[in-house]
Amino acid sequence: MGRLDKTPSHSRSASPPESTLPEGFIYLLHWRHRTGRVEHYIGWTRDLEARMRAHASGSGGCPTTRGYRRAGMRGRLVRLWRGTMSDERTLQQTLTFPLDCPICCGIEIDTVRCEGKIYTDTLR
Repeated sequence: MGRLDKTPSHSRSASPPESTLPEGFIYLLHWRHRTGRVEHYIGWTRDLEARMRAHASGSGGCPTTRGYRRAGMRGRLVRLWRGTMSDERTLQQTLTFPLDCPICCGIEIDTVRCEGKIYTDTLR
């Protein structure tokens, strides 16, 4: 089943550290082409709905996801956390695929719920 069964060691710390960085949402997008090509994108935003609309549009989002859309890939939100931009960078370095993607692990997703707050500052 993969690593999805385990709570990451860097999440849900007992005592949150003080941070001056703004908190928002860290999200994982699963992108798939009809030929079977799969890509993953981890991002951060304060306005999740607006950011998802931007990624879904042909002209919005970021250069990476625009390239996926232009290549005919379809993306969807598969995981969600609360955290800072610094936490996003840490997740980009620690998550591994396909093990940390529920779709790649064969888990069907109807609704994506926030998995909690990421406290990566405690690892440094």
